[in-house]
Amino acid sequence: LGQITLKDFFRALWKEFRVAIIVGAVLFAFTFLRVLYVNPLFMENGNQGPWTDVYLLCATVYYLLCGKLPKHVSTRLSTMFLNHSDPLESLAALAPSVPAHVAHAVEKGLAIQIPDRYQSVAELASELFPSDSSGDGQGAGYGRIKQELPPPSRRKSPQLYFRTGRLAGKRYPIQQNMYVSLGRERGNTVQFPEDALGVSRFHCLFYQSQTGEVYVWDQNSTYGTMLDGKRIQPQQWFTVSPGQTLRIGNGNEEIQYIT
Repeated sequence: LGQITLKDFFRALWKEFRVAIIVGAVLFAFTFLRVLYVNPLFMENGNQGPWTDVYLLCATVYYLLCGKLPKHVSTRLSTMFLNHSDPLESLAALAPSVPAHVAHAVEKGLAIQIPDRYQSVAELASELFPSDSSGDGQGAGYGRIKQELPPPSRRKSPQLYFRTGRLAGKRYPIQQNMYVSLGRERGNTVQFPEDALGVSRFHCLFYQSQTGEVYVWDQNSTYGTMLDGKRIQPQQWFTVSPGQTLRIGNGNEEIQYIT
């Protein structure tokens, strides 16, 4: 009997099972990123939800579109803390052929703070695959993206006003997507004198989201951060409303959030 030889086996395999191979590759990448890229903040106190999957899905899409993994969350957090800017490389710059609304949606899905991210996969999908009913060739979803925030000139930066203590009378703005750090160590946005009683070297952080909400995070300081007289849990984000007062250290450092 003659011997049958199959030439170009992998091409035949690809032709027959290409859909399964692609789906398997995407699932593998998603699983790999889930293990490697889980944000420590997501795990804190079980604060997980659809927004967690949005981040991981966008990290997968980012990798598939440009061939590079987004910078690890811990690297982004430390860089933002020191330099007050996110080191995440723009998908539009890495992959210019990717449509602008897709790059925007992926980068928003990779936002560090949960309020800045899409809150569900359905919301993400509506921006990745917008309808063409808007008539501008870019889809209805793109129009919503452009209108999410008012022009920068109309937005006022909230401020931290130091009412009492070593920095009494001083004001510090909180810019969008930037951290304001307080403590005695060099590198903090607001550096207290070395002899400031009860103020830790890295005491607390303030952050303003894209939608204007302001949050405070106690960095496991020794004497804690008080919000309207109540000590907040360390390493958790708490919303701060205009007019609320915070105290740090031994209580002499009183800060008010004003707009």
